[in-house]
Amino acid sequence: MASLSKKEQRVRNKILTVARKKNIFTFSELVVLTEQNKIHLTTTLEKMVKKNELKVDNDTYTYIPPKPKVVKKDSEDKLFEPSLIKTLPFKVTKPKEIYLRHINEMEGFQDYFFATQNKKDRVIKILTLLKEAHGLKDAKLEKVLKKHKVTKNVYNSYKLDIERNGLKSILGSVHAYRREPMEIFYFFKEYYLTPKKLTSEEARELAIRKLERITGVRFNREYITDARKYYKWMKLEYTNEQIQKFRNVNFSEFDVEHMYHE
Repeated sequence: MASLSKKEQRVRNKILTVARKKNIFTFSELVVLTEQNKIHLTTTLEKMVKKNELKVDNDTYTYIPPKPKVVKKDSEDKLFEPSLIKTLPFKVTKPKEIYLRHINEMEGFQDYFFATQNKKDRVIKILTLLKEAHGLKDAKLEKVLKKHKVTKNVYNSYKLDIERNGLKSILGSVHAYRREPMEIFYFFKEYYLTPKKLTSEEARELAIRKLERITGVRFNREYITDARKYYKWMKLEYTNEQIQKFRNVNFSEFDVEHMYHE
Protein backbone atom coordinates (compact mmCIF):
# COMPACT_ATOMS: atom_id res chain seq x y z
CA MET A 1 0.00 0.00 0.00
CA ALA A 2 1.21 3.47 -0.87
CA SER A 3 2.54 5.42 2.08
CA LEU A 4 0.57 8.36 3.44
CA SER A 5 1.56 11.92 2.69
CA LYS A 6 2.06 14.36 5.58
CA LYS A 7 -1.41 15.78 4.94
CA GLU A 8 -2.99 12.30 4.87
CA GLN A 9 -1.13 11.37 8.05
CA ARG A 10 -2.65 14.37 9.84
CA VAL A 11 -6.10 13.41 8.53
CA ARG A 12 -5.49 9.78 9.60
CA ASN A 13 -4.69 10.90 13.14
CA LYS A 14 -7.95 12.85 13.34
CA ILE A 15 -9.89 9.87 11.97
CA LEU A 16 -8.27 7.58 14.55
CA THR A 17 -9.22 9.98 17.35
CA VAL A 18 -12.86 9.71 16.31
CA ALA A 19 -12.64 5.97 15.64
CA ARG A 20 -11.20 5.15 19.09
CA LYS A 21 -13.95 7.13 20.80
CA LYS A 22 -16.96 6.01 18.75
CA ASN A 23 -15.77 2.63 17.39
CA ILE A 24 -18.54 2.76 14.75
CA PHE A 25 -19.22 5.89 12.72
CA THR A 26 -20.48 7.13 9.35
CA PHE A 27 -18.75 9.29 6.77
CA SER A 28 -21.16 12.17 7.48
CA GLU A 29 -20.29 12.07 11.19
CA LEU A 30 -16.62 12.07 10.33
CA VAL A 31 -16.96 15.20 8.17
CA VAL A 32 -18.56 17.06 11.08
CA LEU A 33 -16.24 15.76 13.81
CA THR A 34 -12.93 16.16 11.98
CA GLU A 35 -13.83 19.30 9.97
CA GLN A 36 -11.71 17.94 7.13
CA ASN A 37 -12.00 18.20 3.35
CA LYS A 38 -14.13 15.35 1.91
CA ILE A 39 -11.49 14.52 -0.70
CA HIS A 40 -8.74 14.12 1.90
CA LEU A 41 -11.07 12.10 4.13
CA THR A 42 -12.10 9.74 1.34
CA THR A 43 -8.59 9.00 0.07
CA THR A 44 -7.26 8.50 3.60
CA LEU A 45 -10.18 6.25 4.56
CA GLU A 46 -9.58 4.07 1.50
CA LYS A 47 -5.95 3.57 2.50
CA MET A 48 -6.89 2.84 6.12
CA VAL A 49 -9.40 0.20 4.99
CA LYS A 50 -6.73 -1.44 2.80
CA LYS A 51 -4.34 -1.38 5.76
CA ASN A 52 -7.02 -3.12 7.87
CA GLU A 53 -7.24 -0.22 10.33
CA LEU A 54 -10.93 0.20 9.52
CA LYS A 55 -13.71 -2.00 8.18
CA VAL A 56 -16.33 -0.45 5.88
CA ASP A 57 -19.89 -1.63 5.25
CA ASN A 58 -21.80 0.67 2.87
CA ASP A 59 -21.27 4.09 4.51
CA THR A 60 -20.46 2.82 8.03
CA TYR A 61 -16.91 2.39 9.31
CA THR A 62 -15.78 0.19 12.20
CA TYR A 63 -12.49 0.69 14.02
CA ILE A 64 -10.15 -2.31 14.13
CA PRO A 65 -7.78 -2.02 17.13
CA PRO A 66 -4.16 -3.00 16.39
CA LYS A 67 -2.98 -6.35 17.65
CA PRO A 68 -0.66 -6.10 20.68
CA LYS A 69 2.99 -6.50 19.75
CA VAL A 70 4.83 -9.43 21.27
CA VAL A 71 8.29 -8.35 22.35
CA LYS A 72 10.90 -11.09 22.53
CA LYS A 73 13.62 -10.41 25.01
CA ASP A 74 17.03 -11.94 24.47
CA SER A 75 18.32 -14.05 27.32
CA GLU A 76 21.51 -12.06 27.31
CA ASP A 77 21.79 -8.38 26.53
CA LYS A 78 24.65 -7.79 24.16
CA LEU A 79 26.47 -4.51 24.46
CA PHE A 80 28.41 -3.09 21.56
CA GLU A 81 31.12 -0.53 21.89
CA PRO A 82 30.10 2.35 19.54
CA SER A 83 33.71 2.84 18.50
CA LEU A 84 33.75 -0.71 17.09
CA ILE A 85 30.81 -0.10 14.77
CA LYS A 86 32.06 1.31 11.50
CA THR A 87 29.92 2.28 8.50
CA LEU A 88 30.80 3.45 5.02
CA PRO A 89 29.64 6.97 4.06
CA PHE A 90 27.88 5.44 1.04
CA LYS A 91 26.38 2.16 -0.06
CA VAL A 92 27.92 0.47 -3.08
CA THR A 93 25.33 -0.28 -5.77
CA LYS A 94 25.98 -3.53 -7.55
CA PRO A 95 25.35 -3.58 -11.31
CA LYS A 96 22.19 -5.39 -12.35
CA GLU A 97 20.42 -6.19 -15.58
CA ILE A 98 17.43 -3.96 -16.28
CA TYR A 99 14.16 -5.67 -17.14
CA LEU A 100 11.18 -3.72 -18.48
CA ARG A 101 8.09 -5.57 -17.31
CA HIS A 102 5.36 -2.92 -17.34
CA ILE A 103 4.50 -0.09 -19.68
CA ASN A 104 4.24 2.41 -16.81
CA GLU A 105 8.02 2.09 -16.33
CA MET A 106 8.58 3.82 -19.68
CA GLU A 107 9.00 7.49 -20.49
CA GLY A 108 5.83 8.86 -22.11
CA PHE A 109 3.47 6.42 -20.40
CA GLN A 110 1.08 9.26 -19.48
CA ASP A 111 0.72 10.18 -23.16
CA TYR A 112 -0.12 6.55 -23.96
CA PHE A 113 -3.27 6.91 -21.85
CA PHE A 114 -4.46 9.81 -24.00
CA ALA A 115 -3.58 8.27 -27.38
CA THR A 116 -6.05 7.04 -29.99
CA GLN A 117 -6.47 3.30 -30.36
CA ASN A 118 -4.40 3.08 -33.57
CA LYS A 119 -1.46 4.73 -31.74
CA LYS A 120 -1.83 2.31 -28.84
CA ASP A 121 -1.96 -0.63 -31.27
CA ARG A 122 1.28 0.55 -32.88
CA VAL A 123 3.00 0.73 -29.47
CA ILE A 124 1.83 -2.81 -28.64
CA LYS A 125 3.00 -4.08 -32.04
CA ILE A 126 6.50 -2.59 -31.62
CA LEU A 127 6.88 -3.80 -28.02
CA THR A 128 5.78 -7.30 -29.09
CA LEU A 129 8.48 -7.28 -31.78
CA LEU A 130 11.15 -6.12 -29.31
CA LYS A 131 10.14 -8.79 -26.80
CA GLU A 132 10.20 -11.65 -29.34
CA ALA A 133 13.48 -10.52 -30.94
CA HIS A 134 15.38 -9.78 -27.72
CA GLY A 135 18.68 -11.67 -27.50
CA LEU A 136 18.28 -13.36 -30.89
CA LYS A 137 20.92 -13.32 -33.60
CA ASP A 138 21.42 -14.34 -37.23
CA ALA A 139 18.81 -16.76 -38.57
CA LYS A 140 16.63 -16.73 -35.45
CA LEU A 141 16.46 -12.93 -35.49
CA GLU A 142 15.74 -12.87 -39.24
CA LYS A 143 12.86 -15.30 -38.71
CA VAL A 144 11.20 -12.99 -36.15
CA LEU A 145 11.77 -9.89 -38.30
CA LYS A 146 10.23 -11.66 -41.29
CA LYS A 147 7.21 -12.60 -39.18
CA HIS A 148 6.67 -8.94 -38.24
CA LYS A 149 7.52 -7.73 -41.77
CA VAL A 150 10.27 -5.31 -40.72
CA THR A 151 13.90 -4.93 -41.74
CA LYS A 152 16.83 -5.17 -39.37
CA ASN A 153 17.43 -1.42 -39.70
CA VAL A 154 13.83 -0.66 -38.72
CA TYR A 155 14.09 -3.07 -35.79
CA ASN A 156 17.32 -1.43 -34.57
CA SER A 157 15.79 2.05 -34.91
CA TYR A 158 12.75 1.01 -32.83
CA LYS A 159 14.99 -0.50 -30.16
CA LEU A 160 17.32 2.52 -29.96
CA ASP A 161 14.45 5.04 -30.00
CA ILE A 162 12.54 3.35 -27.15
CA GLU A 163 15.70 2.91 -25.06
CA ARG A 164 16.46 6.64 -25.40
CA ASN A 165 13.02 8.26 -25.59
CA GLY A 166 10.50 5.73 -24.30
CA LEU A 167 7.14 6.08 -26.02
CA LYS A 168 7.41 9.77 -26.91
CA SER A 169 8.62 9.41 -30.49
CA ILE A 170 6.09 6.69 -31.33
CA LEU A 171 3.13 8.56 -29.88
CA GLY A 172 4.06 12.07 -31.02
CA SER A 173 2.04 14.96 -29.58
CA VAL A 174 -1.02 14.01 -27.54
CA HIS A 175 -2.63 17.40 -28.07
CA ALA A 176 -3.63 16.71 -31.66
CA TYR A 177 -5.64 13.59 -30.83
CA ARG A 178 -6.16 13.74 -27.07
CA ARG A 179 -8.45 11.06 -25.64
CA GLU A 180 -8.55 10.53 -21.92
CA PRO A 181 -8.77 7.14 -20.19
CA MET A 182 -12.44 6.36 -19.54
CA GLU A 183 -11.51 4.74 -16.22
CA ILE A 184 -11.66 8.25 -14.74
CA PHE A 185 -15.32 8.61 -15.70
CA TYR A 186 -16.10 5.15 -14.27
CA PHE A 187 -14.41 6.10 -10.98
CA PHE A 188 -16.25 9.46 -11.05
CA LYS A 189 -19.60 7.62 -10.97
CA GLU A 190 -18.28 5.31 -8.25
CA TYR A 191 -17.55 8.30 -5.99
CA TYR A 192 -20.49 10.53 -6.95
CA LEU A 193 -23.24 7.91 -6.62
CA THR A 194 -22.82 7.37 -2.86
CA PRO A 195 -24.38 8.86 0.29
CA LYS A 196 -21.16 10.78 0.91
CA LYS A 197 -22.84 13.64 -0.98
CA LEU A 198 -19.64 14.57 -2.80
CA THR A 199 -19.84 17.38 -5.33
CA SER A 200 -19.10 16.58 -8.97
CA GLU A 201 -15.76 18.42 -8.64
CA GLU A 202 -14.80 16.34 -5.57
CA ALA A 203 -15.82 13.10 -7.31
CA ARG A 204 -13.74 14.01 -10.39
CA GLU A 205 -10.64 14.79 -8.32
CA LEU A 206 -10.97 11.55 -6.34
CA ALA A 207 -11.40 9.60 -9.58
CA ILE A 208 -8.20 11.09 -11.01
CA ARG A 209 -6.31 10.35 -7.79
CA LYS A 210 -7.51 6.74 -7.83
CA LEU A 211 -6.21 6.20 -11.37
CA GLU A 212 -2.94 7.87 -10.37
CA ARG A 213 -2.55 5.39 -7.48
CA ILE A 214 -3.27 2.44 -9.76
CA THR A 215 -0.95 3.49 -12.58
CA GLY A 216 1.73 5.35 -10.63
CA VAL A 217 1.38 8.25 -13.09
CA ARG A 218 0.64 11.90 -12.29
CA PHE A 219 -2.02 13.29 -14.65
CA ASN A 220 -2.26 16.89 -15.78
CA ARG A 221 -5.75 18.05 -14.71
CA GLU A 222 -6.00 20.26 -17.80
CA TYR A 223 -6.12 17.11 -19.95
CA ILE A 224 -9.14 15.71 -18.09
CA THR A 225 -12.77 16.49 -18.91
CA ASP A 226 -14.33 18.93 -16.44
CA ALA A 227 -16.79 17.78 -13.76
CA ARG A 228 -19.82 19.42 -15.39
CA LYS A 229 -19.39 17.30 -18.52
CA TYR A 230 -18.91 14.15 -16.47
CA TYR A 231 -22.17 14.98 -14.70
CA LYS A 232 -23.96 15.36 -18.06
CA TRP A 233 -22.58 12.02 -19.25
CA MET A 234 -23.76 10.39 -16.04
CA LYS A 235 -27.28 11.77 -16.50
CA LEU A 236 -27.46 9.99 -19.85
CA GLU A 237 -27.14 6.70 -17.93
CA TYR A 238 -29.19 7.46 -14.80
CA THR A 239 -32.43 9.31 -14.13
CA ASN A 240 -32.66 11.96 -11.40
CA GLU A 241 -34.62 9.50 -9.28
CA GLN A 242 -31.91 6.82 -9.62
CA ILE A 243 -29.17 9.31 -8.78
CA GLN A 244 -31.00 10.40 -5.62
CA LYS A 245 -31.49 6.75 -4.56
CA PHE A 246 -27.77 6.14 -4.77
CA ARG A 247 -26.94 9.40 -2.96
CA ASN A 248 -29.27 8.74 -0.01
CA VAL A 249 -29.24 5.95 2.57
CA ASN A 250 -32.22 3.57 2.34
CA PHE A 251 -33.61 2.91 5.83
CA SER A 252 -36.46 0.66 4.64
CA GLU A 253 -34.63 -2.56 5.55
CA PHE A 254 -33.23 -1.40 8.89
CA ASP A 255 -33.54 -4.20 11.45
CA VAL A 256 -35.24 -2.39 14.32
CA GLU A 257 -36.55 -5.63 15.85
CA HIS A 258 -33.09 -7.00 16.55
CA MET A 259 -31.39 -3.88 17.84
CA TYR A 260 -28.87 -4.39 20.63
CA HIS A 261 -30.19 -4.00 24.20
CA GLU A 262 -28.13 -3.98 27.38
